[in-house]
Amino acid sequence: MTMRIREIFLRDWDPIGVSSVPQAQDEYERYVSEFSALIRSGTDQRAIVDRLLEIESQDMGLEPDRERAVHVAGKLTALK
Repeated sequence: MTMRIREIFLRDWDPIGVSSVPQAQDEYERYVSEFSALIRSGTDQRAIVDRLLEIESQDMGLEPDRERAVHVAGKLTALK
């Protein structure tokens, strides 16, 4: 599951736009175990959306993108 989360983060989420930078392929690694645990525990899609938005705004200092977060949360919750 962790490999799929990494792929989703780079391909579908990628809020800072590093997916094409080989040296930055581990940029979102710090969030993989957290989201793996959320998915395994059955956390609902809305809570995952909220966490992605929180990371974008608080951790990264970006304007959160709700549409992207909903899309990514759907892919993540489908990994169950």
